[in-house]
Amino acid sequence: MIMAYLYRKNRSPFWYIQYVDSDRKKHDKSTGFRADDPNDTIKAKILRAELEAKEYQRVPVVNGAAWDTWVPKFLVRHCQTRETFVRYEDAWKWIALWLQHQRIHAPRQLTYRLGVEYVDWRTHFKKRT
Repeated sequence: MIMAYLYRKNRSPFWYIQYVDSDRKKHDKSTGFRADDPNDTIKAKILRAELEAKEYQRVPVVNGAAWDTWVPKFLVRHCQTRETFVRYEDAWKWIALWLQHQRIHAPRQLTYRLGVEYVDWRTHFKKRT
């Protein structure tokens, strides 16, 4: 799930924010708050927190869209050998762990940025031995 976040653009003194509205449309816009002013930085962070709170209040996932509803069936249907199924199921367990940790309950919540974050998480995750 995309969460609202602040960022800077080259040659701009302002904070920019990316967020998703109630219609699930992604927006990138200037906050109008200057990054070089500590008071404006606090205001920008408050704006980010407010927009993130709105994202959490979105409508819940529709039945049938949740991962555990369709992924196991998909793997059974598309894996032609037992070895492939075992390998894919093991990979899915890691992905499912990350999705749960990120509170991503359905495919519509995924973004490219989250995919990149997963790869970073997975390559830096320390297994307990």
